[in-house]
Amino acid sequence: MKKRKKSEILEKSFNMLYILPMIIVYLVFIIYPMGDVMRLSFYDKKVNGDMIYIGLKNFADFFADPDTPMIFMNTAIWVFVGTALKLGLGLIMALALYKNFFGKKLITGVMLIPYAMPAAVACMIWRLMYNPMFGHIGQFMRDVGLTDQAVNFLGNTKTSLLAVMIVNVWAVAPFCALNILSALYSIPKYIYEAASIDGANGWQGGK
Repeated sequence: MKKRKKSEILEKSFNMLYILPMIIVYLVFIIYPMGDVMRLSFYDKKVNGDMIYIGLKNFADFFADPDTPMIFMNTAIWVFVGTALKLGLGLIMALALYKNFFGKKLITGVMLIPYAMPAAVACMIWRLMYNPMFGHIGQFMRDVGLTDQAVNFLGNTKTSLLAVMIVNVWAVAPFCALNILSALYSIPKYIYEAASIDGANGWQGGK
């Protein structure tokens, strides 16, 4: 009995080695940077590199800043609205790709371009498209009569958040679609067949 327990303990310890690399990466690239940021928030770094401990002064100055409410509002919009748009668009894309139709492979490749494209390349392309003078987006708005002057999308506080959110949703939605699509494929077909026999439509779970 003791040998069996000892072997089980050794087996569990050996299995932990499989997730050890992930734990190390998590500690080095996530936990340590977060802890270091929190540590630095209690200091004031001078130009010459000196670190002066100031306690909670940085936090007090932040909450006393008149722009703080706007920062919280923009952060909330970015997190909640942005996440909802990514998941919503990803769900629509996944449901569309789950169906069998002519040209599915071509459309799948086109829809996955944002996810496969390097971030640096995508940012450069969108920056050119947002250019107020010769960008395609501004030119299109002038052609259809939405505006008669150049629009500085990234330099205007009224449009910059929306412009950046569009790029972020465009880039991340395909990743959400892939995850949702993989979950859809993992559902056994007999569940759809049973739901269809029971009279379920597309909204109620029918295929």
